[in-house]
Amino acid sequence: MDDEAVRRTSTLTCANCGCEYLHHTRVSIYERQEDAFDGLHIEVGDNQVVMNTSQEGNPSPRRSGIKIRLDCEGCNKITWLSLIQHKGQTIMIKTDNEEEEAHG
Repeated sequence: MDDEAVRRTSTLTCANCGCEYLHHTRVSIYERQEDAFDGLHIEVGDNQVVMNTSQEGNPSPRRSGIKIRLDCEGCNKITWLSLIQHKGQTIMIKTDNEEEEAHG
């Protein structure tokens, strides 16, 4: 990455301890029409791909969303980075909610 590209970027940090050394270990993509109960869900992690129509775990209450699991080298906790589509905007949320683990 060149110097100009580095100046335009920002390093993600752990939501729990602030450590900059995170590893993305799972990515979930949720696609659906507005307010639809089912849609497309694809999850990549642990050297496998899962595809189904479930929207359980979708970070967006009404539309499509992306959720990335980040494992911290500093405190060994999990941070979730979520991208949510809402009324034409894309919202980014970073949480340390370990309960998310149960919903992938």
